[in-house]
Amino acid sequence: MCSPRPEAGAWIVLGVLVLVMAMLLPSAGQSAQERVLLLKVIEQRGAWSDADLYEQLHQMLSRNQRLRVLPAEPIYEDQPAFPVDVYHTDSLMNWGLEIGGRYLMVVVVDDTWLERRKSFSLPLIMHTYQTYGVISGELRLLDLIRGRMLTAEPFEVTKKGPRAWQQAFEDDRGDPALHVSAPQKVRFFTELQKKAALMLMERLQELTGV
Repeated sequence: MCSPRPEAGAWIVLGVLVLVMAMLLPSAGQSAQERVLLLKVIEQRGAWSDADLYEQLHQMLSRNQRLRVLPAEPIYEDQPAFPVDVYHTDSLMNWGLEIGGRYLMVVVVDDTWLERRKSFSLPLIMHTYQTYGVISGELRLLDLIRGRMLTAEPFEVTKKGPRAWQQAFEDDRGDPALHVSAPQKVRFFTELQKKAALMLMERLQELTGV
């Protein structure tokens, strides 16, 4: 029995290599896709903050080497705009699949405000009022490849501000000690956004394991 000619052997090896590469290419493409997180933050930019929540959250998420964070916007001209109804799951899912990626993270900020609360009370003796910064909204996270909504949940993040001790008979919510000045508000709300971004990032990690 004669052995294959060297030319025939070379063609066999080449054919095997082509087959292996064809099998690996879809896996490589899928692996790249599974690293993509499409991020959308919908909020009214605050008058007292230099940076918005999207910037804070994007910065934190981009430090994760296992993720590639992209803004949830059309990449090409012929792709559809982001859905107007951010609470319609099918629209979000279809849009995310059209753009391409593994996860779609949508954060809707309903409101950001300051409020004063009575945080401690010793009846007939004294109490304290404290200023709080609050940011509230909703988080929606979709697994595009598996076609699942991982969560649709409200959130509220608070940050403590100035505090004032008062005698029991005072009960003054307008205490000047509780006031946050304009320069302080910029820093205060930026720190509040950072706290919210950290909570959202940790929630993403809990739900996805990335």
